[in-house]
Amino acid sequence: MNYKRVIAALFVVSALAVAALFVGCKSSSPQETVQTITNVEVSQLDKLLEANPNMQIVDVRTKAEYDAGFISGAILIDVTQNYFLERALKVLDPKKPVLVYCRSGGRSLRAAKMLSAKNFTIYNLNGGYTAYVAYKKG
Repeated sequence: MNYKRVIAALFVVSALAVAALFVGCKSSSPQETVQTITNVEVSQLDKLLEANPNMQIVDVRTKAEYDAGFISGAILIDVTQNYFLERALKVLDPKKPVLVYCRSGGRSLRAAKMLSAKNFTIYNLNGGYTAYVAYKKG
């Protein structure tokens, strides 16, 4: 008789544990929804900016790199700093698309992933500022 109670108790505990797992695995909230990151070639940049006049351009390089040259209209938010996401969330409008770039594409992809996780629509400039300058030189 004790075995029946133990088995019944184990069954109830197991059922509760399974139910708790399903409750804990609910779908993502809108704030956690990851938007698509669109990679953009420098040859497409002018058309992209023309089609999206409210595009927010973010240079995610260091201040020294930014001071050496940047894309017109870009704001500096250094992705290597601990405050990157906090500052980006204060400065950027999540309802407007964001173009991110760095020197060659690695840091901007990191920034793109962080911003995309916060529900921003992100465009990542392939090749970064280096490709941009080379393209503009012809």
